[in-house]
Order: sequence, then structure tokens, then C-alpha cells
Amino acid sequence: FRGVYNVYAHSSGTADRPVIITARFHDDPPVLHSFDPTGSSEFARPALSTDGEENVHHVIFDGLIIDGAITLSGGHHNMVQNVDCTHGWGPCDGNWACIRIEACTECVAHHNFVHDVEDTAGHCAGSGWEPRESGLKEFTATRVIWEYNTVRTTVRWGYDLHRNSDSPTVRFNRFENITGGSVIRVNRATDSRVYGNVVSGSGSCVQVLLPDEEEPVPQYSEVHHNTCAFTAFAVNTNGDVHTTIRDNAAYGLPAGSNERGNVNAPGGSHPHTIDHNGWDSNTFFHVELYDNGVQYDTLAAWQSATGYDTNSQAAPGGYCTFVDPPADVADLEYDLRLTGGCTTLASDGDEVGAYGLSECVGHDCAPACE
Repeated sequence: FRGVYNVYAHSSGTADRPVIITARFHDDPPVLHSFDPTGSSEFARPALSTDGEENVHHVIFDGLIIDGAITLSGGHHNMVQNVDCTHGWGPCDGNWACIRIEACTECVAHHNFVHDVEDTAGHCAGSGWEPRESGLKEFTATRVIWEYNTVRTTVRWGYDLHRNSDSPTVRFNRFENITGGSVIRVNRATDSRVYGNVVSGSGSCVQVLLPDEEEPVPQYSEVHHNTCAFTAFAVNTNGDVHTTIRDNAAYGLPAGSNERGNVNAPGGSHPHTIDHNGWDSNTFFHVELYDNGVQYDTLAAWQSATGYDTNSQAAPGGYCTFVDPPADVADLEYDLRLTGGCTTLASDGDEVGAYGLSECVGHDCAPACE
């Protein structure tokens, strides 16, 4: 695979004997490209893919370096693990990403390092479209798990669930220096779970948008034990998905405005469950955004008006105290473990934030499986 690009997997394995595509020498993995590495800037296809192969199952992509994109499309029980991915790839319609999972059932992406995702070659320039780069991207998949990944420095989203997935899980990931949009974006999904993530970015930490268009049944979302630094919102949800928001920790959120705050939770057909969070009193609480929205300046006013957050706490800069918080979004040297303030605030009497659930977050953690 040395120096080649656009590799497709066509063979299936089994649960006991998966097909593993990896480097012959693990300490010297090849680089797979989504474009001609000799100089052409014309982006072609994913560097490594099961794209369009609906009958390709139990395939593992392991320990490779990707300059472009890696895609799991179709099939079931496929996996991306221990991959270093940069740059990303995609058509200029919002589908740009480093790792993309689409129409895949019970597929997993874990212990990957995704970084510097941007259309630096200007592939989308003049197209009339924005690439809307994302580190991780999901479409129309079922029971996909994203865990123990690090996504660093993307210009739009960290994780973007774009449309109509059922029961996705995003857990124990580290999202760093995500500067252009929501960090964890869940859109049009049924029964999503987002927990145990450490986030530093300028958009919403976790954003739960519209319900799944193909599922008229009541839909739910769990957002808990996330640590959010500098983000415009800790959690921004809507009135059509019942969202449980608990045990989250906020740090250094921006001053309140009609588009910024601790939480936005409009009323709707499904009331939310919100409590045991450590909020930042420098910013607002919302039940609707923008000029016609309703916002509350204090936690006490929010509690009185909505009945939410009865056991939550707020303080300037955030109620929690951390070992070594980052100085700004671009600061990558930090430790967001708790030293005080929130160590008994969670609904189970333990600490809020990511480390209330896991001792380690991100791709450097020991693999959960080999």
C-alpha cells in the first residue's frame, strides 16, 4: 500500500475471523491518499473504503495513515481503529470528513486520531458550495459507536451526524480546537447518546437538532457527563426530541447573548429532563433563541421559570474546579479532571463531566479491544 490511493475492500469476514486491512510493519504504516500524492490537487475518492459494498461485513481497517478520508458505507460490523487521519475529503456539499460511516449497521470507529481537517487545496473554491469540514461524519446508519477518538483542529464540526441515524453513540472522545461550528452535532436522529466527551471549541458543545425524518415515533436523546470548555452553548436542543441533560460540566463559556448560553431547551411535544449540571453563571439559560427568544440571566430565574436544574449549580467561569484548564480554544495542554466544586454534584452522587465515567478519554487510552 506504500504511496497508493483509493483502495476498496470487497471481501467479508465473520465475527470470529474478520478481514483485517493493516500495515505489514506496524511501526512503519503506509500513507493512503484520497488524491494523487505526486502533485495533483484533484480530489478523487476515499483513500480506503467499503463504499457501496452492502455485503461487505466484519472488515477492520487498522493502524494506517490516511491523507484524505476513510469510509464505511453499507454492510455491518465493520470497524475503523488506530488510524491517523488528516485533511479529509468529500464533495463540496457539506459531506467533507476524515472518517465517514454511512448506511452501516453496528459499525465502530475507535482509538483514531483525526486532525487538521480542512480543504487546504481549495478543491471547493469557486464551486458555490462550502465543504463544511467535519472530523467524523455519519449518515443513515444504525447503532454506530464512536468512542475513544481524538479530533483536533477542524474548521467546522468535530462530529456531524447529518441525517436519519438510529441509536448512535458518541462517548469518551476528545474534541480539541474545533473552531467553526458545533463540536458534536446530532441532526435528525433517533435515540442518540452523547456522554463522557471532553470538548474545547467555539460552537455548541453538544447540539441536538431535528428528529429523524423517517421515524414518526417519540424520539429521545441522552446528553450526560460531558465537559465543555469555551463553547457557545454546553447543550443546545429543540422541542421535538425529549433530551435528558445531566451531569455535564461547563467552563469558560462566553458572555450571554441571544445565541449563547449554558443551555437552550425549547418546550415542545416532549418535555426535557435537565438537572445536576455545573453551569457558568457568566452566560444565560434559554428556552428559545434569537431576537424573539426567552432567556434567563441566572440559574435561580431559570429554575423558577422551567423547573429544570433543581440540583444544578452555577458560578462565574463555571462551577467546577479543574486541575489545569486550557487558556483558550487553541490551548492543547490541559487537564480537565476535577479537583473540586463538582465532585459530588452528579445524579449518582459522583462527579460531573467526562471523568465521572471514564479514567481516560481520547485515542491515547488503552484500546478496549485488540
